[in-house]
Amino acid sequence: MGIFNDRFKGMNQQDTHEFVTFLIDSLHEDLNRVKNKIYIKKEEREMPDEIKSKIEWNNYLRRNQSILVDLFYGLFKFSVTCQECKKKMCQYFFIIICKFKKS
Repeated sequence: MGIFNDRFKGMNQQDTHEFVTFLIDSLHEDLNRVKNKIYIKKEEREMPDEIKSKIEWNNYLRRNQSILVDLFYGLFKFSVTCQECKKKMCQYFFIIICKFKKS
């Protein structure tokens, strides 16, 4: 695996989740049906979280379409609230969702 990604070179220990995430993302890039990825500007205006998350997810799908996105990808919301002014900031991240049982 070190041939394909430097993080897997040598004798460093890698966890299963990191390897599977790398594998799924690499396969997705090869299977992505979107060949010409257009630039999509982020929405900066205030709107309800439900609408904002739908816009973010739809924009992601405009650039990423594969069976792997359908099966393993999801949207993660990260929010922080200022303790002084109480202003809330939200960001969305696209993640690969894999769960493994401990044996």
